[in-house]
Amino acid sequence: MRIAITADQNFVASHFGCSPMCLVADVNEGRIDHSFVVPNPGCHHEFWADLFVRNAVTLVIAGRMGDTARRVLEGRGLHVLTGVEGSITDVVERLSNGTLAHTADATSGCSCKG
Repeated sequence: MRIAITADQNFVASHFGCSPMCLVADVNEGRIDHSFVVPNPGCHHEFWADLFVRNAVTLVIAGRMGDTARRVLEGRGLHVLTGVEGSITDVVERLSNGTLAHTADATSGCSCKG
């Protein structure tokens, strides 16, 4: 499965639009087989949606995400899971064993300047 995780160092970033980068990863049996990082160009939801679709991402994982970003991503057929916290390694393990769920109110407007 190919996923995208908003990242701030080795943790899930607190907000999709303001995350420093996004990790695109192939996950297999609880571990990352291959990944690449894309620096955040700013709050350009169409950029992310296009990138994810071109790279066969099926699931986007983030801390919080504004309604516009969610609408754009889901409109392209991507599944979105927000309210996720923790290290990327832990999140991948929880995703693989079926225990990954949101942990907070994940709806918020974008306040980033990009």
